[in-house]
Amino acid sequence: MVAGIPYDQVLDRWFGCLTVEDGIREIAMWRLLEDITQAEWMIDSLPTPWPHVGGYLFEDTPAAVVIVGEGYSHYVAVEDCVVHDPVLPAGCWLWEYPNRSWRVRAVVQPGRTSG
Repeated sequence: MVAGIPYDQVLDRWFGCLTVEDGIREIAMWRLLEDITQAEWMIDSLPTPWPHVGGYLFEDTPAAVVIVGEGYSHYVAVEDCVVHDPVLPAGCWLWEYPNRSWRVRAVVQPGRTSG
């Protein structure tokens, strides 16, 4: 789930943003998540060299993640060490994820509030 919304509903809204010739745009993912959840999200575009998915220390909040490998970019959702990849039939543990050697290009997470 992304902020209480089932992944399949998020994916239905996301498919319109998926296919761009030069790859997935973090800004499109950010806008979609803010629209769906009506909450603030933050983009963290990582500097190169990008870390491997399997070695990245994800925070304890749900995250939409743009990963890069084999010549193209792809997105997944990560929550509680479970990777939800739209091309897999079910979520899997981060350490069992087939593309854990791919690189993390950007992470989009719920915004932090002070206090």
